[in-house]
Amino acid sequence: MEQTSMLFVLPVIFLALLCVTLMSRVLGIQAQTHRYGAIDGLRGYLATFVFLHHSASWWWMYHHHQWSIEPNMVFLNFGSTSVGMFFIITSFLFIAKLVDSYHKPLDWTKLYISRILRIMPLYLYAVLVLVCFTALLTQFKLLESPGDWFKHVGQWLLFMEPDINRIQGTKYLIAGVQWTLVYEWIFYCSLALIGLLFFKIPTPAKVWVVALLFLLLFIYIIYVQYPQRNWIRMTPFISGTACAFLVRQPWIKKWFTKDWMAIPLLLSLFIVATHYGSLEYPLALLGVSFTFLGIAAGNSLFGILTARPSLLLGQISYSIYLLHAFVLSFTFVVLLPNGMQLPPLSHWLIICGCCIAMITLCTFTYTFIEKPGIDSASKVLTWLSGLKKGRPMRDGAASF
Repeated sequence: MEQTSMLFVLPVIFLALLCVTLMSRVLGIQAQTHRYGAIDGLRGYLATFVFLHHSASWWWMYHHHQWSIEPNMVFLNFGSTSVGMFFIITSFLFIAKLVDSYHKPLDWTKLYISRILRIMPLYLYAVLVLVCFTALLTQFKLLESPGDWFKHVGQWLLFMEPDINRIQGTKYLIAGVQWTLVYEWIFYCSLALIGLLFFKIPTPAKVWVVALLFLLLFIYIIYVQYPQRNWIRMTPFISGTACAFLVRQPWIKKWFTKDWMAIPLLLSLFIVATHYGSLEYPLALLGVSFTFLGIAAGNSLFGILTARPSLLLGQISYSIYLLHAFVLSFTFVVLLPNGMQLPPLSHWLIICGCCIAMITLCTFTYTFIEKPGIDSASKVLTWLSGLKKGRPMRDGAASF
């Protein structure tokens, strides 16, 4: 059996869907869908594919002492193409907001507060786990000066990836997934300027000035920390922007929502996954954009993306994406330090166990970290509105 065998892909996905369904009943998580329901379901599969990508990376790390996998196109795409599709989703949804607000006021405060409370609580938790993990690996001894330790932790809060407490390759404990958040924030900070320049959306000067300052900060972080081929990684955002306009065409929805269209949509994705290693290739980006456009138009791929387990998996997809590497790292660094001796079959059986542990963890983090952050946005906005108007808050209006 090959270390990147496709044999366990479907069992891992099945376990993820089964586990999230069971845990949702335990924790009372309700499946939610929004304007683009198929996209909600898509997110969960993309995050699970990233988990599979890094599962293969860990086998390769132990056997070849480098963070990579063999040139298996499908497993490469589980990582790079899934991340690219996340970028496409982000730009699609938020450019659609700007299109809907054309010539109309947009509540920029609500938009940015909601983004902060959606992204940062779980990321702060991830940094805390990372710090605790490095402390565990160093037996709770401080191996660098307190000043350096605080500096390095502070850099992680800005989505950078320095080694903490002299643990070489600290970033591998989280699989370096935080780099994508820098690009996400660059896009979010660009929205105020895009809305002002291209959509004629009334934008207060303080909004686009603050957005511009943070935009420059994140651009600086990319140049300092992620200098290799940095801007080509932004191309999926362009694709999502194009899809936000195309999906409004009546003929697009008419044709792409037909059941039989799921076949060419899946075929296009299959061709990309087996012939290209990333979306840096124009034809790969075009093929994935074609598939995404169909999903955005409402094609659920034979109902798979809108099934309840898929929607539940999509709801916890951010937790899966950000925290899955900790489950893998703890398993192969702490529990199985001799993991290099594992044959492929044993490795993938362990990955199945990791999948169950990951989904269990992520349902808890969604319930107790993500969802409270999402729900608190309205309370924070009410509190800010009260401060702006200069009048006392109603009882309980600002309670958390």
